[in-house]
Amino acid sequence: RASGSAILGGDGGNGGACLLTTAGDGGDGGPAFETSAGTVRLRDCTATGGAPGMPGDASGPNCTPGRPGAPGPVHTGTGTLVTTSGVHRGLDAAMPVHELEPFSVTFQGAPGDLVAVVWSGAAAAGEVFGVTWPALVALAPSFQVLVVGVAPSGGAITTVVTLPDLGPGVESVQLFCQSLALGVGGALTFGGPLTLVGLDADS
Repeated sequence: RASGSAILGGDGGNGGACLLTTAGDGGDGGPAFETSAGTVRLRDCTATGGAPGMPGDASGPNCTPGRPGAPGPVHTGTGTLVTTSGVHRGLDAAMPVHELEPFSVTFQGAPGDLVAVVWSGAAAAGEVFGVTWPALVALAPSFQVLVVGVAPSGGAITTVVTLPDLGPGVESVQLFCQSLALGVGGALTFGGPLTLVGLDADS
């Protein structure tokens, strides 16, 4: 799955200069996706095949130009590429953050979303019944939920959080965060993940 991303195939290589009578051909661009099985699901993404390579220099005498490469396709292979409707939801924060210091977390999604932020000290991956997109945080003892509010017309809303004391001897932690949004149509959607790095006050 991919959400709110730009996926580009690799560019084709340029052909070599004329050797004896013929310049080299440009290479074909690569696909944005190459699948052998399963389904790739895209939400609010752009996918573009790679740019074609240019033919080699054919300026010498009696030299035949090579051919340019072909643009890469979006998808090749036997798997399935599915584009789903909806706006990407995600979180952003400046890092690293320090214990006992407030920091801002910004949600970007759809206007009218009722937004919560969930976080945990452990990552996971799994489907939750009734929620679009997978959960990527674990229901570990450190799991917490913070209700942020309703996203305004621009779709962005910011909250301020303070990282608690990490405890004696703990110099850093990782917190795995994800937004959970209730859209105006009643659909629950997990957003893209954010991994926060928290440091002790002396770092």
